[in-house]
Amino acid sequence: MKTVNMHEAKTHLSKLVEAATHGEPFVIAKAGKPLVKVVMVESEAPRRTGFLKGQVDMPEDFDDMFADDIRHMFEGQGVNLLLDTHLLLWLAARDDMMSPKADALIKDMDNTLWFSVASLWEVTIKKSLNRPDFQTDASVLRAGLLSNDYRELAIEGRHCLALASLPPLHGDPFDRMLLAQAMGEGMQLVTVDQKLAAYEGPLIKV
Repeated sequence: MKTVNMHEAKTHLSKLVEAATHGEPFVIAKAGKPLVKVVMVESEAPRRTGFLKGQVDMPEDFDDMFADDIRHMFEGQGVNLLLDTHLLLWLAARDDMMSPKADALIKDMDNTLWFSVASLWEVTIKKSLNRPDFQTDASVLRAGLLSNDYRELAIEGRHCLALASLPPLHGDPFDRMLLAQAMGEGMQLVTVDQKLAAYEGPLIKV
């Protein structure tokens, strides 16, 4: 490899660089000591496109192909249903009281069924008031629901804050909490309460 001193490099730089671009690198030395090596920078090959023409299909409606089928694969056709306290008590012990619409929604295996902690709270308070015809143990109700594939929904701070957005159409604090939860969680609240059903929102009256 050619070695040149600083003076020669300054004097013949253009010529030396031209030679380097043709595969003749050189070293610049000072006082006989090599300092810098000059080599040609290898240019990167451009990224290729179109390398599988005739082997890959790309229809114009690719993004929309089988959209409904694919959505069903990932989301299913069912919905998340939050059941009100009245309906929970019916389905647990008086399923003969349920309407055909409620029965169909609950037995549709594509749907995910939820109960709220607010319902357990309501049952606990009402039992504590010692009315003879209501002695339901909330812990028994909860255990039965969980063992039958119902999911429990906790009360969070954002659910409490959402209550402020509800107009005073219904004074029941438990039902209002259920609606706030359904709104916050993207669920459908299934209710038998006519007053609750007066609200606009994600409600299914059964």
